[in-house]
Amino acid sequence: MLQRLTESIKKNTPYYIFFCLLVILLTLTAMSSAFQHFYADKSLPQVKTLHYQIVFNLSLWLWWALIYPLLYYFSVQIKEKKGYFSSWIVYVIILPVVLSVLHQTFATIIRYQYPVPMDFISLLGNRIFRFLSIWVDWSVYLVIMISLYLIDFQKTFKANEIKLAKLQNEYVQSKLHALKSQLHPHFLFNTLNTLSTLILKNDNAEAERMIALLNGFLKTTLQEGNILEVTLADELQYIRQYLEIEKVRFSDKLTVQEDLEPEALLVKVPSFLLQPIVENSIHHAIAKRTSDGRILISAKLQHEKLYISVEDNGPGNGSGHMKKSKEGIGLKVTRDRLQYLFAEMYELTSRQTETGGLCIQIVIPQY
Repeated sequence: MLQRLTESIKKNTPYYIFFCLLVILLTLTAMSSAFQHFYADKSLPQVKTLHYQIVFNLSLWLWWALIYPLLYYFSVQIKEKKGYFSSWIVYVIILPVVLSVLHQTFATIIRYQYPVPMDFISLLGNRIFRFLSIWVDWSVYLVIMISLYLIDFQKTFKANEIKLAKLQNEYVQSKLHALKSQLHPHFLFNTLNTLSTLILKNDNAEAERMIALLNGFLKTTLQEGNILEVTLADELQYIRQYLEIEKVRFSDKLTVQEDLEPEALLVKVPSFLLQPIVENSIHHAIAKRTSDGRILISAKLQHEKLYISVEDNGPGNGSGHMKKSKEGIGLKVTRDRLQYLFAEMYELTSRQTETGGLCIQIVIPQY
């Protein structure tokens, strides 16, 4: 059992570090006590021997290090049985008294190896009832047990912190999945509405083409459904699939341009980040134009931040600033997702361009 406790202490770094510190502190206390008694206590001839004082005090103080595995076992028992008054009586009153008596018996045996002017029982009685030794023992016992309790409390506190962080992360992940799932029905509604329009117009060729594009788009959506972050390059590939579907709807009315820095394409972004923003441009700009609709997607990496902008040449919103109260569900979900992921370390802003269109910009830290 003692061997198992020792191995358990060695595997438990905080307890092992405390044991090493305890040994150092006890050794220093023993040596200090030895020199103090050697130079100060002249009542008995044998105390003049420095060798005796060192051996006796080292044996006296390092006894606590010797029974440290036992104290560790007791601290575990206290934790498992806390809340019981009888256990408190045993571990706080009875046990330290028993250990102190054993300790003083051990000290008397060591002391009795040298000539003393009294018998063993009298010497033991003096150490237990007349000296302050037993109170010192009780104090050392309580200090060690309280230290072990504090170590256990710190470990439990850290474990709870890790558990709480894990739960918070799982909550955020589930919230992000829930927010992201709101984007797909919104997009599908618009796409199916366009598809029904094509069917009503008997434009079967374009309807078939849209169905084929939608099939590929949904396959990508399903494959990346559980992925919360992708590279910007992968995100843009997904956007290109989406825009191909929209081009069926708007034909030559929609032109897409890209201005992308190669370094920016490697940065991770939340999956499906740009689709609602591009959809916003489609709905508020391209759909309101009769010709020459243009969307410009830009991305650059600067000062460890990723700048992404989606600019259109539509009529804008007149104010040059996007108000949260007027945001559609897609932009609202995007803002919520960025808030969950980056707290206050993101930006989602809009401005009116010189041509009268709207530029929506996202700034997120590189991660």
